[in-house]
This record gives sequence, C-alpha cells and structure tokens, in this order.
Amino acid sequence: MLLFETVPRVEAMMSLDKRIEALRQAIEEKTATFDELAAELRKLTAGRKHTPSEVLLREARDER
Repeated sequence: MLLFETVPRVEAMMSLDKRIEALRQAIEEKTATFDELAAELRKLTAGRKHTPSEVLLREARDER
C-alpha cells in the first residue's frame, strides 16, 4: 500500500462549510500589485551594497 493512500487528504477532513469559508477568505484577501511589491522591495534594499549584473556576467565569462 502506498503512503499517500494511507494518509487522509486535508480536503477530505474539512467540512464543506469550512472549505467554502476558506475559499471566500482567499478571494477577499487583498493581493498586492506588482508595483506595490516592487516599491516594498526597493524600500527593503535601499542603501544596501549590490553588484551590478554586468560585473557578475563578466566574472561568469572569465570562469569558463
């Protein structure tokens, strides 16, 4: 007998009402747009040192 046949699936353990409520909550959750995520990433990485991609590409070519 395979392992996945012996372990009950989470969906099967949840009642229909709970599954509907979980889906409703997932739909209602506000998802951030790409621009919002990009702005947050810029804030988090502001002032950090970074290596420009040109340098990384050059180094990778030199290693070949």
